[in-house]
Amino acid sequence: MKMKGHSLPYDQLQRVCQQLMDYPDHQKWTLNVGKGWNVIREGGTLDFGLASSDVVSDADFEKKNPPTVLSWTTTTTTTTTNHQADLPDAIQITKSPQMTTATTEFFLSTGRHGSTWLFTPPWRSGHSPVKVKDFLRGQKIPLHLRKSTPLIYATTGGNPTVVAILVEGKWIVDAHFGLEQQQAGGETIQILLPTEL
Repeated sequence: MKMKGHSLPYDQLQRVCQQLMDYPDHQKWTLNVGKGWNVIREGGTLDFGLASSDVVSDADFEKKNPPTVLSWTTTTTTTTTNHQADLPDAIQITKSPQMTTATTEFFLSTGRHGSTWLFTPPWRSGHSPVKVKDFLRGQKIPLHLRKSTPLIYATTGGNPTVVAILVEGKWIVDAHFGLEQQQAGGETIQILLPTEL
């Protein structure tokens, strides 16, 4: 039996079967099957979840996942307004734009750490952001898994900004960030860029 890249040994599968046969009327229980996994019975459903002793605290998680420092160069533009009634506003790029380098640290954390942080899914671009915990509820992530859901956040100006959240094996990137793809020697490189500063 496979659990998201992990295998369940036959003897542990036998333990689960024995538990079901010995206690058919117990509709809610948890059985540790090793390697950090539990088999959880909720009514007529069996599910897999992280063993509570193996849920990593935020401090331990951040020690094991040091920040990744990325730098990028941004250019500034000059905005001018055309006051003629028959022409729309115009944006002009200066001939020699000012170049600046911004450094941002990206951290990998869990939903427990950032449950009250705000996140704007790409389909809500232009709308107000939602709390991470509310976003996870909307994505139908079970309550017991929300606190262990991986997320990436950046520190900009000392405040954490949620960049992406892992949902069902896919990273959902905040609407204020975008993925740009570049080709380098036949290899595709994805770069995370802020679309608002």
